[in-house]
Amino acid sequence: MTASSHLRFIGRIAAVPGTSGSVIVEAGAGGPRYRLSEAEYQLAQLFDGERDRAARMEAAGDREGDAIIDRLALELSEAGLLEAGREEPLPVPPQLTDDGAPPRGAPEQHPPSSTPGSLAAPGLPGDYGSAASRERGGTAGGFAVPIGPLRHLGRLINVFVAQPALRWLLWLLAIAAAGALWHLRDDAALHITGILSPYWLALVGLPAALAINLLSTSARAAAIETWTPEGATVRLRFALGFLPHLHVDTEGPAERADLGARLRILGSSLQSGVLLFVVGVGGWLMLRSTGELLASYLLAFGLIAAVGTLLRANPLVPREGYLLLAHRLGVPDLRDQAWMSIFGWDRPWARTAPPPRRALRIFAVLAVLYVVTVVVLILAFPARWLGMVWGGVGVAVVLAALLLVSVAQIRRVRSQRRVLAGTWGHKGPSGPPSRRTMGWLAVIALVMVLPYRYDASGHLTVLPAERAQVHALASGDIREVFVAEGDQVESGDELVRLYDAAQRAEVATAKAEVSRLEAQLALEQAGARAESIALAEQRVVTSRARLKAAANEAERAEAAYRRKGISAQDYERAINTAQVRREELKEAERQLEVTQGGIRPERLEALQAQLEAQRAELDFHEQRLQDTRLRAPISGTVISDELRYARGQFLDVGDRIATIEQQGRMLARLEVPEAQIAIVEQGAEARVRVWTAPTEVLPARVVSIAPSAEEAPYGRIVRVLLEVEDPGHQLRSEMTGRGKVNGVYEPVIVVFTKAIVRFVLVEVWSWLP
Repeated sequence: MTASSHLRFIGRIAAVPGTSGSVIVEAGAGGPRYRLSEAEYQLAQLFDGERDRAARMEAAGDREGDAIIDRLALELSEAGLLEAGREEPLPVPPQLTDDGAPPRGAPEQHPPSSTPGSLAAPGLPGDYGSAASRERGGTAGGFAVPIGPLRHLGRLINVFVAQPALRWLLWLLAIAAAGALWHLRDDAALHITGILSPYWLALVGLPAALAINLLSTSARAAAIETWTPEGATVRLRFALGFLPHLHVDTEGPAERADLGARLRILGSSLQSGVLLFVVGVGGWLMLRSTGELLASYLLAFGLIAAVGTLLRANPLVPREGYLLLAHRLGVPDLRDQAWMSIFGWDRPWARTAPPPRRALRIFAVLAVLYVVTVVVLILAFPARWLGMVWGGVGVAVVLAALLLVSVAQIRRVRSQRRVLAGTWGHKGPSGPPSRRTMGWLAVIALVMVLPYRYDASGHLTVLPAERAQVHALASGDIREVFVAEGDQVESGDELVRLYDAAQRAEVATAKAEVSRLEAQLALEQAGARAESIALAEQRVVTSRARLKAAANEAERAEAAYRRKGISAQDYERAINTAQVRREELKEAERQLEVTQGGIRPERLEALQAQLEAQRAELDFHEQRLQDTRLRAPISGTVISDELRYARGQFLDVGDRIATIEQQGRMLARLEVPEAQIAIVEQGAEARVRVWTAPTEVLPARVVSIAPSAEEAPYGRIVRVLLEVEDPGHQLRSEMTGRGKVNGVYEPVIVVFTKAIVRFVLVEVWSWLP
């Protein structure tokens, strides 16, 4: 880093030739010497490190025009006689194509100061689209858009840029939203897959992308107008010929702004993306339980904003994230110099001091962290979904796209290096890799063969050792509640009593009927007494006497009827009376036989059957009465938030009122992907982490493995039951976390390439004819 704020002339007089009107200067002892005229030398003194461009122009007065001073600055910079300032970068030469010629159709102006060749604090990159167009020989275009409406919207967004407290608040909210999204990633995946359809891109994707472009453009335009004295130029362009997008030109005045202003301008679009992510995810969190489609659309909107922000924050691509880092470290061309340092290429900036090692280390660490983050996010979200929907083809497409992007970035660095080499006369790579490069390669090779344990892991849900549901077996109002949530109960303890008046009446009626039948059966089994036999005999004697009297009366009536002494009715009455008396005698004789002989077996069996049926009915009614008392089926802890206000509540048959869990011995259900289940064995050791105690690793053991795989939101899994040791009693049933089952040790390179090898051996193999 330089000590001056602006460009400083560092040439010193080496000799004054005999010819008047010229001065020979050099940048350092033994360095190249250059001849300057006296006028040029006097103008060079204006680059004293304190004056900015406007001050230099004012000091020069009418002696020279602006173009001459700018050209002198470029020549001094190329000669190594000009040192960059903290707030003003070195001017750079026009870009060249790979063959060393200026781009076809390129305007006669200098490219943005972040182009390789400048080791000063970089300026803004200008128009990405037009810069790329110029590299291809095209020109920038588009339609000018009035900035009035965009200015007000951008200023509202830039509140989070201008106020440090609000900026920190926004980033804290973004971290919280990302954490919530990670914790609810399964739910989020279901919401996203629920709106995927052929029309999704048109209904959600394109409007979200256009809205993000509008807000980020508004923020950048407002930032330029707020922190620079010049106005912003906004243009409407069309990508691929039909997709509209807005663009802000950041070249010119914005590049000449001070360091703080340039950082704010660059950060404005990133802040807008973060704000949209927070709004989208926050809206989804508030509406996700309502089941409304708006929740899914808000989540998609927030995720698209997050992806766009992540892409712009890439430290390996010259976008906002890379430029912010280069500005902050004061090293433009940071990425290119880092690549050349890694691969030992000859730097075309040999006449200028290399960037600080601290800056290169910071860039390397951030680049690695970014790549790791992107890979983790891809594996955690789209890779699984692509594998489910399109199988290995989707995963292969993603991996191929990442590979192409990486190769394109490396080729771009090497192409720029060839351009600069042609400009300053430097050649390609100089000799074999350096010792440092070979040392790093050896360390990497050693790490790749170190043993590393490959563990099976998956989503984890804590389960109790035993669980039982308490359901109503009878309908009725709750009259009494004997326990509360959290109470310890024993098996059979009464928990709740229902209204039971009807059941008690049925029990009483059934008991009375049982008593009657029991008494009748006892009487029949005891047999007839002597008095009953004597009474039966007396009935026979009486019946015989009555029959004799009736028979005599019938004989007299018959004699009288023959003599015409009585009527026919009186005769028939006398005959019928005698017949009735004869039947009464027979009945009395049969009753006497029954009384003397005891109860018949058939009668006894019928009475016993009636008694058994009535006793069964009594048992049924007594069980119904017991069903009005809800009891604990097992010993354990009462789990129910409904017991507190349950009195008076009506329960229908089958309604749940409580759960009893045994929590002394905790279990956990681990969902292991089917690709990893081969290394899981019964009895193997495992480890468990739950979200409520992320710093604690609880030991566990595999108890059982499900005999079949089943479908899950992210592919097929196999359930593995773990027995978890919980000495601190931290676990509660239904807690979630992650678990790992100890596997086998293999080389690092084998462990971390298993997924790729598995994909090739299974999916790619299936593609072969």
